[in-house]
Amino acid sequence: MPNSLLVTALGGRMRILAAIHPPEATRDILECLGLPSRAPPAAPARADPESPEAEPADR
Repeated sequence: MPNSLLVTALGGRMRILAAIHPPEATRDILECLGLPSRAPPAAPARADPESPEAEPADR
């Protein structure tokens, strides 16, 4: 199992400093720091380039 807290580039391990609950507290902290508190909107799905329905790329 991979260790998700291992930081090989820095030669150490990350530590979890806090778990913030409820979601309202997370939103308040992010907004106070001037950071986005919502995920960006999802982009529409693209057609598979191998699909016959795919539009040809502009050249």
